[in-house]
Amino acid sequence: METIQITDAIVTNRIATGSAFAMSAHGDIFVPSALTGTLDLGDPVPAIMCIRQTGESTEWRALKILPQDAPEQPEQPQADSHDADSPATAPLLLDVLIKRALATRGISTMPIIAEAIGMTQNDVKAEMARMHSRGEICRAQVHKTVDQDRASMTLWAISFDSFTALAA
Repeated sequence: METIQITDAIVTNRIATGSAFAMSAHGDIFVPSALTGTLDLGDPVPAIMCIRQTGESTEWRALKILPQDAPEQPEQPQADSHDADSPATAPLLLDVLIKRALATRGISTMPIIAEAIGMTQNDVKAEMARMHSRGEICRAQVHKTVDQDRASMTLWAISFDSFTALAA
């Protein structure tokens, strides 16, 4: 089984059992309740050792929290990894920045996300549309009046649960 040390994860959801879900540049991570401690939505996850999962809703499962002074372990190569100079690297990094901003802010608008991550609105708008089409983030369109053809505002969230929590 492939294991990896992940140091850039952000909590994107915490469920009633105490378990959490996190997101990193390596993919989505399930963090069992035994490891979550006081982690909350938007919190950075301490360095964790993870194992790749197959047939599960997340790509990785956290195995243990690593000591803060643990030496960096080399990452095992992944089949879909990109070179630092690869053109595909920029969208991957932009994806991570957008997901982190949404995880931290909850529900937000594209201009606020663009400002928060220091990118142009055009770049962020295009990438958020691609992420939405891939099912990675959720979008809600708000119409001020019933006769509007175009939305007055578009709201974005890391997951559908962010929107349903408003209705509860």
